[in-house]
Amino acid sequence: MLLSIEGVSFGYDDKTILKDVTVTINEGDRIGLIGVNGAGKTTLLNVIAGDIEPDGGSINRKSGLNIGYLRQNGGLVSFNTVYKEMESVFSYLKDIENKIRDVEKKMSFIAHGSDEYKTLACEYDRLVGIFEAKEGYDVEVKIKRVLSGMGFENDHDKEISVMSGGERTRLALAKLLLCEPDILILDEPTNHLDLATVAWLEKYLSAYKGSILTVSHDRYFLDRAVNSIWDLENNKITRYRGNYTKFKDLKNAKIEYESKEYERQQLKMKAMREYAEKNIVRATTSKSARSRLNQLENMDVIEKPYIERRQAKFRFEYDHESVKETLKVKNASVNIDGTRLVDGIELMLLRGERLAIVGDNGTGKSTFLRTLMGMRKDEGTVEWGKNTRLAYYDQDNATLDFNNTVLDEYFSAYRDKTLTETRSDLARMLLTGDDMGKKVSSLSGGERAKLSFAIMMALKGNTLIFDEPTNHIDLTTREELENALRSFGGSIIFVSHDRYFIDSICTKVLEFSGGRANIYNGGYQSYLSEKANIAERAAREKVITKKAKGENTYRNAKMRSEEAKLRNELKSVEKEIESLETRSEEISSLISGEKDYTVIMGLSGELEDIRVKLEVLYSKWEELAEKLS
Repeated sequence: MLLSIEGVSFGYDDKTILKDVTVTINEGDRIGLIGVNGAGKTTLLNVIAGDIEPDGGSINRKSGLNIGYLRQNGGLVSFNTVYKEMESVFSYLKDIENKIRDVEKKMSFIAHGSDEYKTLACEYDRLVGIFEAKEGYDVEVKIKRVLSGMGFENDHDKEISVMSGGERTRLALAKLLLCEPDILILDEPTNHLDLATVAWLEKYLSAYKGSILTVSHDRYFLDRAVNSIWDLENNKITRYRGNYTKFKDLKNAKIEYESKEYERQQLKMKAMREYAEKNIVRATTSKSARSRLNQLENMDVIEKPYIERRQAKFRFEYDHESVKETLKVKNASVNIDGTRLVDGIELMLLRGERLAIVGDNGTGKSTFLRTLMGMRKDEGTVEWGKNTRLAYYDQDNATLDFNNTVLDEYFSAYRDKTLTETRSDLARMLLTGDDMGKKVSSLSGGERAKLSFAIMMALKGNTLIFDEPTNHIDLTTREELENALRSFGGSIIFVSHDRYFIDSICTKVLEFSGGRANIYNGGYQSYLSEKANIAERAAREKVITKKAKGENTYRNAKMRSEEAKLRNELKSVEKEIESLETRSEEISSLISGEKDYTVIMGLSGELEDIRVKLEVLYSKWEELAEKLS
């Protein structure tokens, strides 16, 4: 056990944030901490990190425990370059290396075999042992690997002082990964990361030696990076084994089981009270009536299961449909400050299609949305079909006047609405009561997002354009938004880094990559499959080209023997994967038909063990396949 939390409580201004929280973090744990906005997730992270003292309870940490917590900017030194900042993580190894060189120098001036020489030789062996144990010879490789994965491959000499806030956060995460603490605490680690970097981070964390505790609204990330979920709800934590998808199944089963048990006990208690009331005065039955009253007094009463009732209600409606060909884009480009980011964009969007625009950070996705909205001019033509009515959501909420109150901001957009209608519209987004008089500038990121959504829905656009709509909203709200968009009959164009959201919504993908725009018909999974096929074809063509040029791909018998060995190992791994996947399907089938919650928990535990084994085997398969290619 690395850390245990027992009966911890915390609150302020008569508001309870945490109440009697009891959880543990063990070696190898990969924990996802989830909860609605304002539930107290960040507060709990600060308690665990030691930044906040709890009002009650205790926290026990393993002696010498090293906790790494990703904070904004992460204590970066602004005058450092990117590479120098990463090198600072290993300054203690540099000190050891300098001591080794110093001992070597002293030994060169002392007679070999003397007592002083032997003493120095022992010290030399000790220092080298420490240096090797700490993998001192691999420092440069480690730094370059992490910087490359986090998108700083070509920025080693860039000064931190000129970096954006997003770049600094990304660099702080890179630095924390190199520190390799016993418990790695990450608060929304996928923010400011593009899809390729998130995929790299997931793979890196799968091999991380320490334990991980992360707050994230990225459901794909939670499915791939964690093996248990802490559900912070109603000031308490419930722990579930498995990733986010498994958590949803287990939580629904738990609520159903507890609700039935609660109702069963309530009916039993009602019957016992009614019996006692009717028979307490009768001499022949008063004894049994008092017995039932005594049982009621000593009964462990089951609490009514807590179910979060307050959820944002999205409803996107429109009065008139657009024509079938909603949007035509011809030979368009994206240019910023004289730099061409994307060229040759050709796009046809039909009514009802849902286009996801994806690509690395800085490739011009959000800028292209503003071009579509007519908010900026660029090369090429953008032609909207007849009767197209646009509704736009901006990730920075730049369309809001921060000096207005919530009520005034809504009224400024829709003056024909009555006060009752306005309050009703805002209430659906959980903006009620005192929220109406708040300045927009004082709202949280999530509250501003909900205000923007409320204004957007009132516009009744038949074509919706979203720029990062899932930023600032919690998992429950994201799922409500997805449900509403799936039932929306109009067209949707959106930029998002939320792969779960993309997969749930899109029917077509526009990818900005290498200065070009590529269209992929079908959903997100089809896009990923096609990308993988393209990469595979390119690899095959490379081999064919080598053979055509007469390059000997089998230079000697040793290489042929090594390839045969790899193929046998690959077949063995594939066989093991097939066996585990079959068992996984069997367990999933058993869980879907099982009613006993305790049995479900046992099966889920086995399923999670299989998932962990499969993750290792999938990585091994990729490694072997890459070697063979």
